[in-house]
Amino acid sequence: MTKPGTNPRIRNLFDVAYRFVETDQQVIHFAGVLRDDGIVAGNSFDLLLWKPAGSHVGFLRRLVQGATPDRLSPSPEIIARAEADLHRRGVGLDMPLVLLHVGTGDYLANLTHNRHLTTTPALHG
Repeated sequence: MTKPGTNPRIRNLFDVAYRFVETDQQVIHFAGVLRDDGIVAGNSFDLLLWKPAGSHVGFLRRLVQGATPDRLSPSPEIIARAEADLHRRGVGLDMPLVLLHVGTGDYLANLTHNRHLTTTPALHG
């Protein structure tokens, strides 16, 4: 996870049950958008091919049925790093905070047809 636009620390939020597999094969990135096969068993790992709309509907159905969603829990090291970064920027831990999740042109930069979905953090002030 060293490519531009990726966050190498994201692995720290998941336990060992998750395996991160990096690939430059663009078809893998979009397989779940194009296909709705569910879990496809592989030799080394299983791959979930599920369209985004289906995953949202499935999630909401499970919530209605009483399921409790799993929550990602950052490690104490990640929390300490984040708190130190906020302090350096003059943001107190008791201050209201808005978090924007934006896609930038650095992620999958060669896919220019997705440019309408990207922005820059500077546009949001």
